[in-house]
Amino acid sequence: MTTAINGNGQKEWAPPRSVPERATDEEREQWREVTARVRAIAEREEWSKSEVARLAGVPMGTFSPWYDGTYGGLVGRQTRLVARWLDSLDEGARFSAALPEPGFVKTPTAAEIFDRLVIAQELPTIAVIVVGPGIGKTFTAEHYAKTHPHVTMVTMRPTTGELRPMLKALAGALDVRGRDYVTTDAAIGAKLMRNGRKTLLIVDEAQHCSDEAVNQLRYFKDQFGCGIALLGNDDLYGRFPATSARAMDAQIRRRIFIWLRRLTPLAGDIDAYVKAWRLEDKDVANLARAIGRRPGALGGIAETLKLAHIMAAADEKPLSADYVHQAWENRGDDALAAPRRPLASAA
Repeated sequence: MTTAINGNGQKEWAPPRSVPERATDEEREQWREVTARVRAIAEREEWSKSEVARLAGVPMGTFSPWYDGTYGGLVGRQTRLVARWLDSLDEGARFSAALPEPGFVKTPTAAEIFDRLVIAQELPTIAVIVVGPGIGKTFTAEHYAKTHPHVTMVTMRPTTGELRPMLKALAGALDVRGRDYVTTDAAIGAKLMRNGRKTLLIVDEAQHCSDEAVNQLRYFKDQFGCGIALLGNDDLYGRFPATSARAMDAQIRRRIFIWLRRLTPLAGDIDAYVKAWRLEDKDVANLARAIGRRPGALGGIAETLKLAHIMAAADEKPLSADYVHQAWENRGDDALAAPRRPLASAA
């Protein structure tokens, strides 16, 4: 760990230079305890004084003299404000420690999404990926973007579905600027151009894109040779039917090289995700599998198990089926019954 150095070459988290004069003995003792806690966590996290001041909600002009022991105002009040922030960090850390949530899990469906993203990037071509809620479409795409070079991901919403708002969203994701619509279009194209690279643009929630916006993405693929992956819900799947008489539909559909449509999770998805949670209690694992078969799928498993872990930690007890039932019901769902037999593994 490296101690932060300020512009004068001094250690930013050196011990306080003085002791507050306008404070009672009790306030001074509290100040000593709190400043020591601040220094310890700031050095561990490599936070500057300005970062700590911002996180604690104390103006930098107040925090710095308070820490140095030279503050002329109400020291006790500032000490309590910082102590409250530190206590919230401790409480958050306690809950975080109680949440053994796995990171990215390469379920069978996630592997299929990966395959289609690789194909779209390598060829390049257009892939359309339609996956039901809670199965991991967005999380998988985000993981792909983080672990593969020259990949940009942008998420559409109702307000960015038309052509010009979409171009603005793309420009922000690609960190390019344009004076107007035409120059923004050109700047995006220049950033997406392969030039020996293999670029991929992932557009999540693409069902919000208008026909004109989708046609613009097709243009980027044709003109600049970048791969395009359109991700969305089942509305996206029906956008470009093979029997459509519209010329635009035909232009786009013939360029779609590969599809994936998965509206409900595979048994293997649920098995892999439950296994990743490392649930030691067999009843808890069976309940998690039952939740995975409900609306919300893997996302429902995650949210319920997180709440169940928090409840168990609050009682200082291990996770059990009772806590899973309570968490499920507290999330507003009806009674949950464990499956009568284990889920079959995917073939």
